[in-house]
Amino acid sequence: MAWSAGCAAVDTPPAASLQQAMETNHKAAMGIFKRVNEEMLPSRIEQGIAGAAFSSDDLSLLAPADVAAWDDILSGLDAYCAALGDLTSGKNSAAFTTASESFGIKIQSLVRTVKGSSASGVAKARTAVAELGGVLIKYKASREAQTIAKAADPSFQAAVGSLIDTFGFAGRPPMPAPHGLLATCEVNFRTMNAEKSDRRFKGDAIAGFDAMTPAERRVAIKDFIAWLGVAEDHKALVQSMTALAAALDKAAAAHTAFAQGSAGPIDEAFAELRAEIQTTVQICQKLQKG
Repeated sequence: MAWSAGCAAVDTPPAASLQQAMETNHKAAMGIFKRVNEEMLPSRIEQGIAGAAFSSDDLSLLAPADVAAWDDILSGLDAYCAALGDLTSGKNSAAFTTASESFGIKIQSLVRTVKGSSASGVAKARTAVAELGGVLIKYKASREAQTIAKAADPSFQAAVGSLIDTFGFAGRPPMPAPHGLLATCEVNFRTMNAEKSDRRFKGDAIAGFDAMTPAERRVAIKDFIAWLGVAEDHKALVQSMTALAAALDKAAAAHTAFAQGSAGPIDEAFAELRAEIQTTVQICQKLQKG
């Protein structure tokens, strides 16, 4: 295969690196979805007060059905990458034919369970991942990883691109867009915390501290410490979303390089991808601690 010689000195083969990257991205994405809903909860409650009714769906910016849908979609991407890993692992043709068909059927079964979500990004990604399953079934007898990746690349790009768009980024490299989770979180944070960020604690200092009594100062300092924690948590969430968008973009670029089969671009793309894996692992670790 065209890419194998150029990557011979690398400990982790390209397909294995892609599999590791997407599995880590999957974990990070689910952690970020959870954190977004936690940060948005106070705002959702305030918005709900003005309504005539309130249900469990009103508690979350990301509906549970959407989160579950993305979990299944990303599991499908994981399975596709695992199939590429199998193909490049040295298994004999018969073993890969069986495994490829099995992965394809698993993927299509996963995306059939994606129900109850009306989000456009979910629908687009669901279709794209179902197409990945179809590629694995169609090319199950192929021994050329590049052949499968080339046929699958448009669907892989569509699925990953839909997730990047859902997080609120566009372009390459991904930059913040005026839509999506990031923009919504930023507007919500500024609106909900304007009194603190623009007045009480503007410039990271307690306004009017010199005119306060000792008792008032004690209360103000405690509130200030709590505010700094809230602001730091929001900053960390924004950084995590930005880093994950970049990591997903690197995975998409690496897949395209893999599909094209030229050793030089593959070496470069996968070197960048492996570096992003470490960043994404750190995101997961921070989210688990939070």
